[in-house]
Amino acid sequence: MQKAEVRNGVVVNLIEIDLSSIPDWCVDWPDATSETDIGHEWDGVTFRRPSVDIDAVAADVRKQRNDLLALHVDPIAGNVLRWQDLHPLKQLELIEYRRSLLNVTDQTGFPLEIEWPIVPVV
Repeated sequence: MQKAEVRNGVVVNLIEIDLSSIPDWCVDWPDATSETDIGHEWDGVTFRRPSVDIDAVAADVRKQRNDLLALHVDPIAGNVLRWQDLHPLKQLELIEYRRSLLNVTDQTGFPLEIEWPIVPVV
């Protein structure tokens, strides 16, 4: 059986559970059908396909992510002199920020709910 995590009326996570041992933290989650998918809407009774174009939203999020990379990471990481002038701890912060941006698409709830990483001060 599947349970659906719903936030603001939208499925952001699906988990497979054993009916004999439902975890306490998801006991209030609605039972999902085999057709239920992340991004589907939940009205408190039934699931339905989203009224928004998930693919378009995902494309917008990817564009926003790419813009952040181009604005905050590429000018420094792509410039050998600027990169070498950075303190090693600042380099690590920038590396981690880049990695977090690239992993935005792996977040639970993508593309409808994104937790954006904080831009490091360099």
